[in-house]
Amino acid sequence: MRRGGKINRLGIDMERVLGGREMLRKLKEHTAPIVWAEVVGEQLAAATEVLGVSGGVLRVSAKSSVWANELTFYKTDILKRLNAKLGAPRAYVITDIHFQSRGVKKSVDTPKLEPEVEIDSIELSVRERQQIEESIYMIKDADLRERLRKTRFSEVRLRNWRLDNGWAPCLHCGELVAPFLGGNGMSCPRCRLLGDKG
Repeated sequence: MRRGGKINRLGIDMERVLGGREMLRKLKEHTAPIVWAEVVGEQLAAATEVLGVSGGVLRVSAKSSVWANELTFYKTDILKRLNAKLGAPRAYVITDIHFQSRGVKKSVDTPKLEPEVEIDSIELSVRERQQIEESIYMIKDADLRERLRKTRFSEVRLRNWRLDNGWAPCLHCGELVAPFLGGNGMSCPRCRLLGDKG
C-alpha cells in the first residue's frame, strides 16, 4: 500500500515537473520506439524498424508485405504489451500501429515468414496427395475440381513449410502461430482476442 502511494506521488511529481498530463503522455509516446524491441522480442524486432510516432500512432516498417500483413493480425496483442510497458495499460498512449512494407535497413538475420523457394517446388507425400484427391473427387465440374486441387496443394505445401520453419499449432484451434510469437504454448491472435472478450 505504501509502495503504491510512492508510485502515485512520483507520477504527480512528474506531472508537475513536465508541465501536466499532456507532456507526460508525449514523453511516454516518444518512449515507444525505444522499448519496441524489448516488447516484441528479438526476432520480430529484427524484421521491423520503427519509423516514428505521432498522435498516438506508431509507424513501423516491416521487412516485406507478407510481414506487414502478418503483423497486422497481432496488432491488438502488441498494443496491449507496448502500453503496459509504457505504464499505460488502461488509457493507451499508443492507440494504433501502422505497419508498412518499406523494408528494413538492418542487416540482421530475420526469421522466415514466407518461403524463399517457389511454393510449387515443395514436395507432398503420397498420403497428402491421396487425401487431397479424396476431398475433391465428388466435384463434377473438371475446371472447378482442378482449381480446388491446385489450391489445396498450395495450402498443404505452405503448411508443411511453416511447420518445418518453427510455426506451431495454436493451443485452442490448431491454426499455425508464427515463430516470433513463441511457437509452442501459444494461442493465435483470434483465440487470444476471443479469450479477452470472454
